[in-house]
Amino acid sequence: MPWLPDFVSAVELARRQTRAAGHADPVGQYVAALNGGDARALETAWPSEVVVHDPHAGEVRGHKQLRRFVRRSQSLLAERHARTETVASTVVGGRAVVELLAHLTYEGREVAWPVAIVAESRDDRSAVFRSYFSRLVLEGQLSVAITRHWRAVTSKRP
Repeated sequence: MPWLPDFVSAVELARRQTRAAGHADPVGQYVAALNGGDARALETAWPSEVVVHDPHAGEVRGHKQLRRFVRRSQSLLAERHARTETVASTVVGGRAVVELLAHLTYEGREVAWPVAIVAESRDDRSAVFRSYFSRLVLEGQLSVAITRHWRAVTSKRP
């Protein structure tokens, strides 16, 4: 079968390109995985271990948990018609930090939701992602929080 070596070489080249793209922009790969509901690019870029620390989901460790987390996150973000814009980013050594402003639909109106994501990689085979955001929008408690805030503000008026 003369075509088999070419096929294997093509698969290896695709794997290497995916890993290189992940290492060049780890947060971009992470956000793309969440938006698309597909963890394969993350698993290819960091084949040993991907760990996620998320305020909503807690600690996610291992490829099986990662796939479940990514699917659930994608579903949640799609349900709220999420779209994001990058506010700021910085990269130093093995760490990338990106500040995003997500726009979500909640109870028929658009809500701005600030999010920060930190990606760290000790080596070229593993990565840790940490997300920072308010859980109120995701857990459907935003209207309760707004009401409490409004009551606290108005109760202090003379």
